[in-house]
Amino acid sequence: MAAEFDPLDDFCWIKDGPIPPVDPADLKSVWAMQEELKRKFEKLVPNRAPDQYCSVGIDYVKRACSPWANAGAVWFRLAKLEMLKMRSEATGTSLPWLQEGKPGDAVFKALATLPMTGLPPGVVRESPLFDVEELIRLIQKEPQA
Repeated sequence: MAAEFDPLDDFCWIKDGPIPPVDPADLKSVWAMQEELKRKFEKLVPNRAPDQYCSVGIDYVKRACSPWANAGAVWFRLAKLEMLKMRSEATGTSLPWLQEGKPGDAVFKALATLPMTGLPPGVVRESPLFDVEELIRLIQKEPQA
């Protein structure tokens, strides 16, 4: 029996509930695509404002994923990693599992399965969308960490 199609699957983060796990290879592929886009953007707009970024649509993210990947879940999970990276840079704190700002395989494996919750528009959550300490524990469990 075929799975029921839900057009909002690509936007799973706007639903209340768990964000599905993803394949670490998809996280790694989309991360590489995003980093390449950042480099291109910096060349095109060398004097950009510090808070000026480029963004892409979900279809672009899908192109970097495997055929049956939940591109929305991949994007959401990477967005949380990017948020941690930006926060560490802004506060001068270190994320020891990022080498020169780049995550290793242990990070992608941990991020792929870390329990996360979506955030529907208009909903205010008292608790965070994911547990940073649990992410660190999962990363440290991996042999490459």
